[in-house]
Amino acid sequence: MVGWTLDSSTEKILRSPDIYTRLSIYYLTSLRTTGGIALYEHAKRYATNPSGLTSREDWEWWYDVLTGLPMSHEKPEYKYFKRDTLKPAVEEVNTTDINIELIELKNGRRISQLQFKISKAKQGVLELPPVPVIDTKTVNRIRELGIHSREAEDIFAGNDPGMVRKTLDWLDVRRGTKELPNVGSPAALFRAALRGRYALTDGAIPAKKRVTAPILLPETEVKSDAAITAALDQFDAFPEPKKLNLLSAFALENPSLAVKIRADPTAPLVRKVLGPWLARQSAAIR
Repeated sequence: MVGWTLDSSTEKILRSPDIYTRLSIYYLTSLRTTGGIALYEHAKRYATNPSGLTSREDWEWWYDVLTGLPMSHEKPEYKYFKRDTLKPAVEEVNTTDINIELIELKNGRRISQLQFKISKAKQGVLELPPVPVIDTKTVNRIRELGIHSREAEDIFAGNDPGMVRKTLDWLDVRRGTKELPNVGSPAALFRAALRGRYALTDGAIPAKKRVTAPILLPETEVKSDAAITAALDQFDAFPEPKKLNLLSAFALENPSLAVKIRADPTAPLVRKVLGPWLARQSAAIR
C-alpha cells in the first residue's frame, strides 16, 4: 500500500476557491450547445492570462474537447468541424462575459493547430424598467369600492389609467341615477364596466342630461303582441350600457313606475309597460 500527504500550507492553497476559475451560472445556463459550454469553460480559464491566449493544440484535440465524443470517433474534415461546431460555439461564447477570437495556425496550406485569443467583454448598462407611477388618488377611489389595496394597485397598473378614471366617473354617475336600480356591488360593477369599456360606449353614462327624447312610432303601428315580444327580446340582447340608457329614458316618461324600475326592472308590471314603449320607438328597434 502506498500513501501520500500534502504539506499543510499546500493543502490550504488547494482548498481555497480563489485559485480556481469562477464560472457564471447565468452565462452557463444561457449556452445551448455542447461546443459552446465546453469552449466557454476552457476559454474562461485564460481570461486573466496576461497574453490572453490559450494553448496551441491540434484541431483534432479541439474536436474531442468541443464535441465530447470518444477519441476513437472518426473525425470529419476540418472545414465541416469549423462550420458545424467551431463557429457556432464561438458565436455563442461571444454573447457571454468574455469575447474570443479564433486563430488558425497552418502547416503549409493545411490548418494544423488552433488557438483562441480571450478578452473580457465590456459590461453593458443594465436597463431596468421604469418605476411605475401610481396615482394614489385613483387607487384610493378604487379601494373605496371595497376592493383590497393590492388588487386596486394591480387594476390601476394593468389597465390604461385614463380608462380606469373614466370607468370610475361612469360608476359614480350610475350610482347617482335615481331612476335605475340600486347598485348592489359597486366593486363587481366596476370590474365588469372596466372589462366591457362601458365608459366608451355611446350613451353609457345613464345621466338625465344624456337621455334624448325617443322617436315614437304611431300607436297604430304597434298592432300585435309579437311586435312587443320582439322588442323585449331585442332589448334583453342589448349590452348593459344601452339597456341602462333606455331604462333611464323609460323611467323619465313613466315617473309612476320609477320606484319599481329602480327596485326591479324585470318585474312583470315594468315589463308589461316597457314592451309597448320599446316597440313604439325606432331608436330601440334597429
